Amino acid sequence: MLARLLIILLLMLPCADLFAVPPPYNPYHPTTSTSTTLHSSPNANSYSAAASLLIAKADLLNLGQSTNRGFTSTPSDKQKLSSLISTLTSSTPNSNNVTATDLIGKWTLIYTDAPDITSLDSSPATRLGRIGQEIESSGSGKIIVKNVIEYLRPKWLDRLPLPTSLIGGSDNDARVIQKVVTEGKSNSRNGKLIELAIKGAEIYSEGDDDNLPLALKQLKERPVDLKGVGGLPFGSFEILYLDEGIRIVRTSNNHIAVNVKDDAGSAWF
Repeated sequence: MLARLLIILLLMLPCADLFAVPPPYNPYHPTTSTSTTLHSSPNANSYSAAASLLIAKADLLNLGQSTNRGFTSTPSDKQKLSSLISTLTSSTPNSNNVTATDLIGKWTLIYTDAPDITSLDSSPATRLGRIGQEIESSGSGKIIVKNVIEYLRPKWLDRLPLPTSLIGGSDNDARVIQKVVTEGKSNSRNGKLIELAIKGAEIYSEGDDDNLPLALKQLKERPVDLKGVGGLPFGSFEILYLDEGIRIVRTSNNHIAVNVKDDAGSAWF
């Protein structure tokens, strides 16, 4: 009798898995799928490299929005920025191949800690709009870098007892675009280091002619164009991270600038 019972048990062993109770489903620890998943580590707080990259980009965009492009950032925000940059830069092992011409396009600033930029919003005489860069090829591996600042019509003009012909209407789309023009090239020993030389400036205004303040109407008719002058060194910046949509650089003054790339639909200059 005992021998027969042992034989039955041995025959049932191959089928034991059919009757086993499966473990509770955990989406963070798939056990059967071989496809790419959000988590690739047994640690529930560890993401795959691709997911970590996407999360870091989203956090970077959120940080720029919550700090008004870095203008109101705190020491804690700056520490978070440093951590995000580390995550992004560690994901680009081939970043040493980046050169000046890889930057060509239009870019909008979403974060910076450079005082010469963050102080632009403190003047009561102007109303700061967007900030960006326009980068074009100038041949022979060099680029033209235009630092673009948008100034909007100040709201305090509405309180002045002056005719609309002088101060413009409160609902107009008047703006002044200022561009500081530089020429850049990659350092001969470090392609990611872009050295700049000042080339001039452009200043012009845009808006409805019938509703522009007098001074901006005159500037629209006779824009300032000082390109071709200068040539003196204008600092440098190093490319820390670059992909098809985001660029992070460190300036020669050790400040950070994060820009997103504009397309035909989002370009504003």
